[in-house]
Amino acid sequence: MATTTQPHVSAVEIPQPPTTGPKLKGFALARVLSALVLTLLLEARDQTIVGTALPHIVASLQGYDRYTWAVRPTRWDRAA
Repeated sequence: MATTTQPHVSAVEIPQPPTTGPKLKGFALARVLSALVLTLLLEARDQTIVGTALPHIVASLQGYDRYTWAVRPTRWDRAA
């Protein structure tokens, strides 16, 4: 029975990225995440209201030819 030897493999140390500042923990992290979730929920609600009400508003003003002008500013303020 022949024995085979494995070549010696040295462990390579993986460099860690430098830390750039303090990390949020505990209550501060919960506050930030809560603010983000609240912002997303309010934005979704606002978009739902505008998306359903805008066709009715445009129809009552008889301005279907200007519908895109009413939609564009609401899209632009979302991007900003």
